[in-house]
Order: sequence, then structure tokens, then C-alpha cells
Amino acid sequence: MYQGLSIFVLVFLAVVIFYLLRAIRMVPQGYNYTVERFGKYIATLQPGLGIIVPFIDRIGARQNMMEQVLDIPSQEVITKDNAMVKVDGVTFYQCVDASAPSWARSTSTICCRSATRSTIACSTSSTRPPSPGASR
Repeated sequence: MYQGLSIFVLVFLAVVIFYLLRAIRMVPQGYNYTVERFGKYIATLQPGLGIIVPFIDRIGARQNMMEQVLDIPSQEVITKDNAMVKVDGVTFYQCVDASAPSWARSTSTICCRSATRSTIACSTSSTRPPSPGASR
């Protein structure tokens, strides 16, 4: 009688422990995790311990929230006085909303690179280089 009950209790405890391990998520410092319920975004887990509903919720995207460095490839730009200048750059960017890059925008690095390249081209083409004797 008691042997059947003890096996049931052990199986029940194993199932409870399994569900608890599936429900608790550890989010490392500098990252945010998006939580999806049946494929729809519902919440963002901040760094630390997070709790989700096992088998219903899942981690969608693991978003890096730290500052990123993006190398901008060189491009040739025509200045205001019709001189060809080769310009390259480095951009620092940081994600402030974890759901935006994973749900609203396709690829944040491509968008950031395109915006930086167009800004460099516009600002370089509208400026005139200093004349040789201007600093004296």
C-alpha cells in the first residue's frame, strides 16, 4: 500500500520540479529577453530571475542591450566644391527597447548603417573644406 503511494509521490515531486525549472529563466546582465505566448509578444524579461508559464510561454529574442560598435564602410562623397572625398566611420549605438529590433524592425544594424551612411553623405556634401590661409 505505502510503496505505491511513495512511487506516486516521487513521480509527482519530479514533475513539479521539472515545471519549476522550466518556469524560471535567468537573464544575464546587459540582455533583455522577449517573452512570446503562442507566438505573440507579451512581455520583456529584465536582467535577473524571470518567471514564465511553462509550455505556453517561450523566450522569443535574446536582445543585447549594451552599447554596440558598428563599422561604416568607406564611400566616396562629392563635396560642395565638387571634390571627391572618401569617407568612412564608426557608429556607436545602443538598443533601449528589446521588443523593437525583434518585432518592429527587420534588422537594426542594417537600418543603423544606412542612416549613418546617408547622414555622412549629406553632412559632407554640404560643407566646404577650409581654405589654406583661413586658420592664420
